[in-house]
Amino acid sequence: MIKSTCLIRNDWVKWDFYLKLTESNMSQKSSDTASLTTFKEAYEILKHNADSLEQSQALDIDNLVSVVEQSIDAYKVCQERINAVELALKHAFDETALKN
Repeated sequence: MIKSTCLIRNDWVKWDFYLKLTESNMSQKSSDTASLTTFKEAYEILKHNADSLEQSQALDIDNLVSVVEQSIDAYKVCQERINAVELALKHAFDETALKN
């Protein structure tokens, strides 16, 4: 089971529910997010999808799976970038500590 969170508008929005809905369909890729390459692009997708879900008066169940799949792909891009930055910072701090 995938559990993850992403920071959106200074609030932590849990994606657990949405991820669980599509756990069996995760091998399918959304064409909208297949070409995401930057954190900013992926974050904008997450922000847009979260805003749409929060503001909708009625849940569009027919569109929900595609929104969730798109969000999962975007989240993965964000998480990869965050992990890469954390690793780079760790190495930088480790090297600084060794020099001192």
